[in-house]
Amino acid sequence: FFFSRNIGISAATGDAIPILGGTRLTGRAGRFEVGLINMQQRASGTNNATNFTAARLRRNILRNSDIGFMMTDKEVMNSGLFNRVVGGDGNFRFGRYTNVNAYIAKSFSPSSPVAGSNGHTLAGRSSVNYQDPKWNFRVSYTNVEQNFNNEMGFVPRLGVRKTAGYVGRTFRPE
Repeated sequence: FFFSRNIGISAATGDAIPILGGTRLTGRAGRFEVGLINMQQRASGTNNATNFTAARLRRNILRNSDIGFMMTDKEVMNSGLFNRVVGGDGNFRFGRYTNVNAYIAKSFSPSSPVAGSNGHTLAGRSSVNYQDPKWNFRVSYTNVEQNFNNEMGFVPRLGVRKTAGYVGRTFRPE
């Protein structure tokens, strides 16, 4: 969802772009975990000055589970170009062996190569995993729509719907 190495690197050429400055805040506030980063990239060559912000709020719930919210914002200064992505996730652990995970994210971006497109800007994944000392069962579903645009993250492919499953038995000789 957020890949910090996108800051200070030209997307077109891979060249380094100087950073003016930034700030980072991480910690806990009551039952919440908070993370915030803001970086200002200088103008360099054909690259305008750009501001990058990522914020994460996470809360532990139940005995051993958590839910969270994240937002990224990339603003190209002195232009109408921006890229924003908001999303939520949940990680639920039931007992020692069962995990259920899911996330959903939506992008907003007039700077997208598909600007003016009609929707299809969501990405999401859900999975269930059961693993005890002898058995492992996994199933997942991933959907990345064709116009999802996350310029501050890593998205390997667009327009993907993938279902996966796995069943395994572990043998441990005495």
